[in-house]
Amino acid sequence: MRVQCGMRVAVACGILGLAAMLGCKSSARHDDGGGGPDGGSIDAASPTDMASPTDVASPTDTARETSVDGPAPMTGRRSFVVTSTLAPQPDPSNMGVVPLPATHTFTMVLDWDRRIAILGSNVGQGVGVFEPSATGGGGSQTAAFSLGSSGVSYQTMDVTIAASGALSGTAHGRGTSLPTNTDVGINSVVLSMSLAGVPDVQPPGFESTIFMAAPVDPFASLTLIATEPMPPDTRLALVNLRGDRIDIAPPSTQLVAAFSFYPAQARMWRYNDRYSLLLDGVVDFADNARPPGGTSPAFTTAAPPVLVAEDGFESATGTMLAGTQVLSGTGAPTITGARSLYIPSLPGANPPGRNAMTQLALRIALDATDTVVRFAYRSVNPTGTGAGTAAAPYYLLGSEGGAITSPTLGPDSGPAVAAMIPGQGQVSLGPLMTAEFALPAGAAAAGQVTLVRGVRECCASLPAPSIAGLIIDDLRAE
Repeated sequence: MRVQCGMRVAVACGILGLAAMLGCKSSARHDDGGGGPDGGSIDAASPTDMASPTDVASPTDTARETSVDGPAPMTGRRSFVVTSTLAPQPDPSNMGVVPLPATHTFTMVLDWDRRIAILGSNVGQGVGVFEPSATGGGGSQTAAFSLGSSGVSYQTMDVTIAASGALSGTAHGRGTSLPTNTDVGINSVVLSMSLAGVPDVQPPGFESTIFMAAPVDPFASLTLIATEPMPPDTRLALVNLRGDRIDIAPPSTQLVAAFSFYPAQARMWRYNDRYSLLLDGVVDFADNARPPGGTSPAFTTAAPPVLVAEDGFESATGTMLAGTQVLSGTGAPTITGARSLYIPSLPGANPPGRNAMTQLALRIALDATDTVVRFAYRSVNPTGTGAGTAAAPYYLLGSEGGAITSPTLGPDSGPAVAAMIPGQGQVSLGPLMTAEFALPAGAAAAGQVTLVRGVRECCASLPAPSIAGLIIDDLRAE
């Protein structure tokens, strides 16, 4: 007999609240168990009552005994690789068109003892309270997945586990997407899902965009996404060619299951190096481990940028240096001497927005007593937009294997004036300013520091705002 059990959402604020209610200790993995003896007390019967041929059990008693003796809910924990078939449903709340694939796949971990269901893949995840039944269970979910330009959320589900170990069931949720060329409103559609799963026998994997880029910018951040939910005590590590080990852990908020991993502290990778992911001893909820041998996920880093002298760029011999234009010539608005570095401003861009880019990258030699990097600068076509916005470039300082800082330039302290830049025409120049960036911890001991100016990816399908340029000179460490 299948017992259908309703389930209520006990957590509406994510994994952390769920963990606080349920506890963080992982359940041991068990085989499915049966029910125990009937509960309740039985009055001792007299010999006369026992021998009476006229005693007949009441229908109420018979029904109660049948209910008590029925199959007990399942116990233990199991993992399944589930394929979900998406079917849009007619509903008055549907709005617009949501482009969706026919199916998508994820791992589902059902823990009958802790009454939780964990769903996850490399494109989404979620945790819900799970109500057991004799052949499976069901309940409400908070899982969401990004499927191309659309998203799919799971709100309820009901599953059955066959004697063969296969999973089947249904779910309900919603698909959403943004309308084209606007960030106003949202398209949505009610979905029903057909679930079909098999026991999980696949080893876990870990993905990152950093593994797809060669060579990698040494300032690039690293986030590893698990291809399936992982136990929250999972720990990873990277090792480079020097044997340096960088520990990788999930964030402290992922207490029920781990879906993403990153270094505890932002560190700059070493130039011309290779970092390999160590997966020995890493197992998923089904105790699947990566087979021995094979090639570990890895990435290589880029060569170092130019090391510049502290002479105000006067020794520069070409037209370009450190990814920027060397500003020189008659009438050029250099700051000091005959040469300055010039980073042109970026005009506003119509859709599809703007890609990320590095506008300046150079190294400066350091003495053991140096504490700051200084340079003079003038903004070019200043926008008046404050730091931290999409229209503000960012700056980074870092030394190999060391900490990274993100200093900022202050606002201009005076009005802009008109000037001519050879080959560029008339521009607007801000007042002469001086920047002072404190060195990251340990940079002086490393003997050099890298300075970067970059522009963030911006605005998706919306217009991107303009970005002010910069003329810099007198770069030095003190």
